[in-house]
Amino acid sequence: MSGPSSAPPWGEYYRKVAQRPPRDLLINAAERFSTPGLAIDLGCGGGIETRELIRRGWHVYAIDQAEAAFAYVATGLTSAEQQRLTTVCASFSDVIFPEADLIWAGLSLPFCPTADFPRLWEQVIAALRPDGRIAGDLFGERHAWRDNPNLTFVTSNQLQAYLQGCVIEQLLEQEEERPTAFEGMQHWHGFAFIARKLPAGS
Repeated sequence: MSGPSSAPPWGEYYRKVAQRPPRDLLINAAERFSTPGLAIDLGCGGGIETRELIRRGWHVYAIDQAEAAFAYVATGLTSAEQQRLTTVCASFSDVIFPEADLIWAGLSLPFCPTADFPRLWEQVIAALRPDGRIAGDLFGERHAWRDNPNLTFVTSNQLQAYLQGCVIEQLLEQEEERPTAFEGMQHWHGFAFIARKLPAGS
């Protein structure tokens, strides 16, 4: 298997996963801050993590290239909470990221083509304020989709190199057979991480 057979029907996917809870990884990252600030949700999807952050007092800049996402992102938010939500329908390469305290990239960065990933990563880290955090996932080199050039895969050493200039606060390597929403069981290999950006000169 070299990757998803086709782009999934996103509206159906968001309905399918709408009842899942926010990721523990996101909650762990948010709770490392004494006060909420500005967060970027890269690939916000149906907005589960976006809404969790907003309910915790964050302002969230939610980005996704699938228009279907924005029918769901604000679901259940009060009018006051919606004032702390900015949505952007665009690919990451077309967005100028604002300065952020927290960047959440849950299962989004791996879908950047390999050739474009270093530049995107540089832009993401540049947008992160000193002592801000990035949290999310990257696919490992033994993932079932590893032969797909439109996706990015990393080794443990590559991940460590990408996170130079950051303190790694949590890193979990996961390898298992895992169910997918549309293509059944597949071999998963990936890294879930939280890292804090060091101030310049540290």
